[in-house]
Amino acid sequence: MKKIMFVFAAVATVAACSKNSQSFDNQNLTPEENGAPVAVEFSSNVVAAVSAKSQGGVDAWDAAQNLHIYGYKRVSGGVDYSTTPFIDNVIAVSPAEGAADNSLAVYRPGTSNMYYYDGNYTYDFFGFYMDDLAVVPSPKVDGVDVPVEITGGEDLMLAKADPETDYQKSLDSGIFTGDQSSWNVRYAYSAYAARRGVHPSLTFKHQLVRFRFYITSGSDFETTGTPENLVAKGLTVTSKYKADLCVAGNITGLRNISEETAPLSLRSFDPETKKLVPLVPYEVPDKDLSVENEANLLGESLMVFPGESSYGINLTLNQFGEDNNLALTLNISDVKTEGGAAVSQSVFTAGYSYKVYINVVGIETVELSAELEDWKDGGRVDIDSDDAPEVIE
Repeated sequence: MKKIMFVFAAVATVAACSKNSQSFDNQNLTPEENGAPVAVEFSSNVVAAVSAKSQGGVDAWDAAQNLHIYGYKRVSGGVDYSTTPFIDNVIAVSPAEGAADNSLAVYRPGTSNMYYYDGNYTYDFFGFYMDDLAVVPSPKVDGVDVPVEITGGEDLMLAKADPETDYQKSLDSGIFTGDQSSWNVRYAYSAYAARRGVHPSLTFKHQLVRFRFYITSGSDFETTGTPENLVAKGLTVTSKYKADLCVAGNITGLRNISEETAPLSLRSFDPETKKLVPLVPYEVPDKDLSVENEANLLGESLMVFPGESSYGINLTLNQFGEDNNLALTLNISDVKTEGGAAVSQSVFTAGYSYKVYINVVGIETVELSAELEDWKDGGRVDIDSDDAPEVIE
């Protein structure tokens, strides 16, 4: 049996972190108007939700993701998230990739009736995506928690509509019809704001670290009469996996993370069923074989909780009919830019994707390195919703 060495490289992908919820000290109202009621619209105008499925890392919406939406009326002293929300964990289907209009409508459950802004009140809007994990909300005074136990195949995402960003977006696009000199950022989001071209948008941000694994070769695997093909047949990353995900609140994101760890298994994506399945074994090619178009990708991807400086990896290889388990460690210090410079990260960070290369050369030495690439956001959902709210200071 030939000796085999594995050289790992990782590539980090930037995706911005989700912003904290805004909290106002006083009730926020818009100026009174007698305009017609205005519906709150998110994107794609579909009523029924698709069946949930574990899809792995999301690079773009494709009308196959269930998005959960919350909306809260602002009141004096800030939002009490333990009260009944205006929009209460309502599911909307994601926009199709490349669609000209990515807004989707959020309907009252079991009906074709949309939500309408109430009088001259203002609102905060949140969204989240949890793949096929069970969603059991637990309202608190400062936010809504959803307990999560990841398996490594789920891409958790959060979104919070930002009034300043959407006001600027309305100005930049030329659709703002209000008086800039008298505009108050707290008018968004309301019927008054919507009538003037300021609508809430939800930009979903990844909450986990993503690893993608690639197999390259520095060895010859010539037939010598005894099968010596080397096959990668299993890979796990040891990570914490239990926490609460605050999906709407003063500070959203993972919290109450348990110290308990488990080996999370890399799986493959079945394009026919559009589900994750057990890892499809990958036969390591000869070093002279050119592999292109990411044909050397092992599995789909594996996502873990952020905030660690290292993760333990177990790689299972098979040669001559025998399995060989290699215990490896991937450190943040192994991550490099494309130019080979060290990155500024001290821990593996949410919203970054690390592209890990396994270069088969010999069994005695394991080397780690890394560089950067983009992990695209899952996409933005526009919430279309218009009398100026009276701001009570």
